[in-house]
Amino acid sequence: MYGGPIGGTDIRNAYVPQAPGFYAGVADVPGWSTQINGDNGGPSRTLRRVNLTYNIVAAALSYTYPFRLLGGFLSGGAQGSYYPYARFSINNATQRISDWGDLYADLLKWTFYLGAPRPPAPGALPLPYGLAL
Repeated sequence: MYGGPIGGTDIRNAYVPQAPGFYAGVADVPGWSTQINGDNGGPSRTLRRVNLTYNIVAAALSYTYPFRLLGGFLSGGAQGSYYPYARFSINNATQRISDWGDLYADLLKWTFYLGAPRPPAPGALPLPYGLAL
């Protein structure tokens, strides 16, 4: 089954690293699917005989500023993607794609970490548990 990010691409975007500096990441994500779900929560009634095969290469660069504003952190960043290979076959119609994805940029964003409602369990990883706006 194929699906996009729940809540859109901005989910989990409120947390930024609290140490100032540049941060970068790269990803190489292959994927495949033999089913597309419809509005009934199950397999689509109109999109049958599905075969999706793809590869996505993505890179991201962000920067956390070395000062705080109103108790929060300022940051900015951009990410881009390239699809070196994608093959979509739906209802016996096939399309091949090799192209760049859209550039996604947040040139300036502010985040405020509220913290956790209670301390994390003993032995928990040192992660930023809690709510960030």
